Amino acid sequence: MATRTPLVFIVEDGSGKPDATSYLTVEEADGIMDRVPDEYKASWLSKDEYEKQQVLVWGTQIFDDYVYFPCHPNQKTNQFQALNFPRYGIFNQDGYQIDAHSVPSFVKRAVTQLAFSLGATDLTSEPIRGITSATVGPLSVTFDDNYSHQTRVIPRSVGGIVAPYCGVIRGASGLGLRAIPLYRA
Repeated sequence: MATRTPLVFIVEDGSGKPDATSYLTVEEADGIMDRVPDEYKASWLSKDEYEKQQVLVWGTQIFDDYVYFPCHPNQKTNQFQALNFPRYGIFNQDGYQIDAHSVPSFVKRAVTQLAFSLGATDLTSEPIRGITSATVGPLSVTFDDNYSHQTRVIPRSVGGIVAPYCGVIRGASGLGLRAIPLYRA
């Protein structure tokens, strides 16, 4: 068996830990994944505890880097906490304030979905557009113009989970940075 990289796996419990690396335990993620049919979660089921911890830490990190909540004046519960949750000022879709000393269930569901997706494929890799044809004389090159094969770092399913809580994905259409393809005629 290959040597495994030491992993710091500290779960945020709602107290604003300065060293937390994950929003949820493997057991909590397994419970969320129990709601998904087995044929769709094969990559998750094939992982051992350590591998699940790795993708939960990675998913938590990417969630904090890409998802923000601009609709409400909100802030971390303390300046020393490692992760973006717990937060004051987050409301559910019915207008009720979510306990500021917890990691909301929607965050746990979103991170589990992101970890599941990251465990199946590297969503952070740069998209590659290939050349579909090349002619030598007279010179002609045709690039693949199908953008649907480009991966999203944050899957739409995660965006769907955070949207009712005013969660926004950095770079999503209409907000943040956006790449727009240019074509010459």
